[in-house]
Amino acid sequence: KNVSMLMPQPFAGRHNGYLRTHLNSGKIRILDLVRPVVGLHKDRTVFPINLGVTKVSGVGSDSVFMGAMHAATAPPNVIRVWCMPTGGVVSVDDTFSESFGKTYKDVAGRPFQSLTRDPDVILKLLDRAAAARESDFLEGKIQQKGIFVLHNYMDPVEVDVLVGMGGSESQRMLCFDLRLAHSQGMLMVADARGRLLYMNSEMRHILGISDDTNVSKLDMNSLMPPPFSLLHGKWMKEAGTKVPKQSCRSGATVVMLGANKAPLPIRPKIMTREVEDSEQHLVQVEMSSWERGMDERQLVLTLDTHGNIIATNKALTSLFGFRVEELVGRSVACIVDVLAQLRDELESVLARMAEKIASKPGYSWRVGVHPPVDKPLDQLTLMEVLVMQRSTQAAIMMLELKEAAQEDQLPEIKLHIYKADMLNCIIEVDQFGLITRPSLSPLDPSGYMFGCNVRSMQRRPLKHFLQLPGKGPDSLLQNDKVKGAMKKGTGTGSKVGPMKVLPGIHADGSPMSLNVLAVTLNGKHIVAKCSFERLEKGDVERFRGTLRSGDVAGAKSGRRMRGSSMAGYAFGEEDAKALALAVGGTLQGDVGTEQASAAALKPVAKKGVKFAGSLEDDISSASISSGGQSQDEDALLEEEEEEVPLQALEASSEDEEEEDDAQTQAAQSMMETDWGRGRRLKALYTMLNSEKAKQSQTRYIKHTNWMLFLLVAVHTLLFALWISFVTDLNKNVEDLDSNGGLIFDAEAIQIQCRKIHNMYHGTNTNERVYMMSEKEMQITEKRLKASIDDMERLAAGVYLGFTELRRLRDDFQLRDLWEGDMVEEELYLDTRVPKVQEEPSNLWLVGNQLIASAREVLHNHELIAAETGNDFRLDKDWQYVMSNVPHLASQYTVSLSALLQRDFQTLSELSEMGWGFMIVELVVCAAVIVWSFILLKGVSQVRHSLVAVFLTIPTGLLRALAERQVKMADEDAEGNGDEDDEDEEQQQQQ
Repeated sequence: KNVSMLMPQPFAGRHNGYLRTHLNSGKIRILDLVRPVVGLHKDRTVFPINLGVTKVSGVGSDSVFMGAMHAATAPPNVIRVWCMPTGGVVSVDDTFSESFGKTYKDVAGRPFQSLTRDPDVILKLLDRAAAARESDFLEGKIQQKGIFVLHNYMDPVEVDVLVGMGGSESQRMLCFDLRLAHSQGMLMVADARGRLLYMNSEMRHILGISDDTNVSKLDMNSLMPPPFSLLHGKWMKEAGTKVPKQSCRSGATVVMLGANKAPLPIRPKIMTREVEDSEQHLVQVEMSSWERGMDERQLVLTLDTHGNIIATNKALTSLFGFRVEELVGRSVACIVDVLAQLRDELESVLARMAEKIASKPGYSWRVGVHPPVDKPLDQLTLMEVLVMQRSTQAAIMMLELKEAAQEDQLPEIKLHIYKADMLNCIIEVDQFGLITRPSLSPLDPSGYMFGCNVRSMQRRPLKHFLQLPGKGPDSLLQNDKVKGAMKKGTGTGSKVGPMKVLPGIHADGSPMSLNVLAVTLNGKHIVAKCSFERLEKGDVERFRGTLRSGDVAGAKSGRRMRGSSMAGYAFGEEDAKALALAVGGTLQGDVGTEQASAAALKPVAKKGVKFAGSLEDDISSASISSGGQSQDEDALLEEEEEEVPLQALEASSEDEEEEDDAQTQAAQSMMETDWGRGRRLKALYTMLNSEKAKQSQTRYIKHTNWMLFLLVAVHTLLFALWISFVTDLNKNVEDLDSNGGLIFDAEAIQIQCRKIHNMYHGTNTNERVYMMSEKEMQITEKRLKASIDDMERLAAGVYLGFTELRRLRDDFQLRDLWEGDMVEEELYLDTRVPKVQEEPSNLWLVGNQLIASAREVLHNHELIAAETGNDFRLDKDWQYVMSNVPHLASQYTVSLSALLQRDFQTLSELSEMGWGFMIVELVVCAAVIVWSFILLKGVSQVRHSLVAVFLTIPTGLLRALAERQVKMADEDAEGNGDEDDEDEEQQQQQ
């Protein structure tokens, strides 16, 4: 075929003329040079290439030329656009779609100046390029900075433009190199329903998406972990004016699923705009970290033992309304309301909080946080108190003791203060109501809300933390507003439950009101999202009560340590001091340390255990024996033993010695009697377990494994063959459907082209349809473009394949229709005297030429109307569409009939093949069953013969055989026989 088939128009139509000119004149223009040009892809798209052509041999018409080409690649960070000298876009590279959100089909044939915000500047740049020499392009003189290219989804993008030359001097092409002035970062665009419309390469790399074709299959929900993946769609539809501080709309750090569904911390920036009466959301994503996300939600203070703040985290000023850097050097009581009321005994309170954390890790307190106030409460004026109460915000406080890096250092005291209205608790439970994952999000620690350690929530019932509305976790999904018989259908069938306000259970025993929203996960598990329905500030009486109850519990546990659970452990001096402090703290309550110490020295009696005198002396002198008894009990036992007469003890010892001698003699006689019998039984057992006895069983197992492997292989092979044939049939059906679509698209193209002519020509058949207006012309252009694109896709798919490149089978004249000369093509020659010329062609060429002519009418109808005086009948492209659509549609119908016959033939072959597969399956299964029966029968015979031999041999002969030295089959049996002989010799010596 002619090499011009690899070139787009107008280069393909001019190439033969260029070749004739060179052969006639001998002038060399592009030979032996590498030139940047464009090529035509098999999918009818234009792409840039570097081409080098040289003459191999021959003279004149006998000349032979050779060309070498490779795909042109732009330099890094450069977006390349290929244009005609007039500015019409011929080709763009892949990075153009990445940077501006427009595909090749969106810009092909359009003037380059229409793609920018500054068309006048681009027109002046084109004029400079038209007057420039080739050396000016090589020196980079044709350039312009600060050009704004229109983006399909966001604001115009600023670029710097450098113009280069491609093609030859007589037939120039312009290569626009665009460099972004600013990095765009990670971008994605979604519509009002959350479906993704666009995503750049950086964003796809983070999410692990291979190419842009997979983006259209995703939505925003698929990028989020549960339960947000099921709730986000509803939130987008019902977005309120008040933006939650921890949501993506506020720009806070949230969780997104990256490659392999791994959670990633990100900070999104969302901008919304109206496009054709619908909303589009532009999301600019910035990578964050878990530490940054926690700093946005909580204040972390490092304290000394006196409660002074020595360091803070990087919390935002907007968290509680003050700068955290100003807190260093101040007391923690200046910002926490409950600690402000206990400022005088702050050290004691911190000590009791540490004891509480030690006994109940993860314990939290509900407090209030206000801007720093250094004065005591009793020194504040009424106005200052009111302002402080007004500015106090609800929070959750938790104390953490971190081990010191060195032994001589004190533990590090950290106070975590989490803002209550930003705290979410996300818990996953199974169908039985047991918690499987206590905290699904690293940014939402569930233990803060319930005052316990997250690990302690594992495998515990949800009803221990939340009062369920019904019997099981399914009640969270039921809609309580639905009444009567309809309520039955509102159970587990729903994926998202209604918002419920339920009582929560905190570790301090006081109630709390929670907003609970539940969703189903995998049809079995339920994920519940909890947040505070009513924000509570600090209550000093409740705070004191938690410290008192914690101390009592610690004292009770300390007393229980004296029981059986601490058997075998003796208290040392340090343990005694620790226990004394715990008991002293228990009795202290709200009184001072001296009163607590005095109370600890008073006698305390409970459950028969008496404490008197100094508490430290009692504890240091107490020890726990191995049987769990105290020293007092051991002394009583010693006194009882002294009261037993000495003669009774001697008599009992003599009786015990005689009894032991009798037992020893009986055991020796039993060993002498059963020694020979045991040796014989051991030899017989060795013979039964020899390799010869197991040979048939081993053979049966090996053959059975091979038969199972054969069955699996045959089933897999036949199933794979069946699936492949069914897939081929499905592709044939797709070709049949696409062929029918080609008929519809060809006629639609003819109708829309006729409508454009009537709109310019002024045909008043239907004024509403043919009225010349901008809106009506836009509708017509949109319909024509959709028909052209669809016909191009379907024609390439039927002829070349939709998923992979293939050639039509030569059945029922299909190949003659698509590659032969069975189609009549009418060509309108716009010479001085226009005429129509008929040539034989095929469906593939006529269809492609029809698509090209329709595109010319679509993009250049204004120019055609101006040149022809609104009479499109004088245009060759319009005439080509009108003349060839009837012939093309008729031949498409013939192709449709041929494809239908091919599908019926394929279906008949598939039915016959199914019967053949069934026969093969039956034969293989029958052979396996027969062979298994034969092997099993052989194993049974061998086992019965071995047992029968030992049943028929007389006892005397067996005893004689056992006394003789027998050579066994395996080495282990010989080793055991030698040991038996040595044992027999030792017995005889004894």
